[in-house]
Amino acid sequence: MMQLDYTTINERAFDFLADRYARRKNELNNLDPLVEMFFQYILANFSNPSVLEMGVGSGDMLKYFSECFKTTAIDISSKMIEVAKRKAPSTAYLHSDFLKYDFSDKKFSGVFSGSVLHLFPREQIDKVLDKIYSILEEQGAFYLSVPLFNEFKEEIIKRGGDNFVLEYRIRYTEEKFNKVLTSSRLNLMEKSVTKFMDSQRNTLSKLNMLLVK
Repeated sequence: MMQLDYTTINERAFDFLADRYARRKNELNNLDPLVEMFFQYILANFSNPSVLEMGVGSGDMLKYFSECFKTTAIDISSKMIEVAKRKAPSTAYLHSDFLKYDFSDKKFSGVFSGSVLHLFPREQIDKVLDKIYSILEEQGAFYLSVPLFNEFKEEIIKRGGDNFVLEYRIRYTEEKFNKVLTSSRLNLMEKSVTKFMDSQRNTLSKLNMLLVK
């Protein structure tokens, strides 16, 4: 579907946006309650818990998780990794595309994906979910959030104002994303829809889900 390589586009995008993430206020101030449920579920069910974060963000979540868990993070942007390392230096970082990285026999108690899945093409998302399933321990937990829109659309947008960079993404409706999950082997434990403010100060909704293997 895409004529351009989405990984190259988004690697450049998040290298460009890394400084903006570094200036973000503490993201833990407005935590979705399902994140705490994810945290407590792992604490209760695993004696030596480990968590993989897909996309490192500002590093706030990794700092939060690393207080109790062994943490690993994977991101296509080396500059985003540099930002996260400042807050979560004990995390093991993987500079790679999630779908291309070979985890071998490595398993995790939990996988965390905050606003990342919409950055994969629709034709790849089933592979992403299958891979998440394969790297989770038995009874492992998967937390995800995705922004919601009124219509489904695949697009390349401009980020950063006049000095812009291109970013590839999927606009998911709640109905469309629910259909995506019907082919997943993961079981839904809880879901919610919450509000957030995007980089243009627009108030949007996002779908949050907690699933288990």
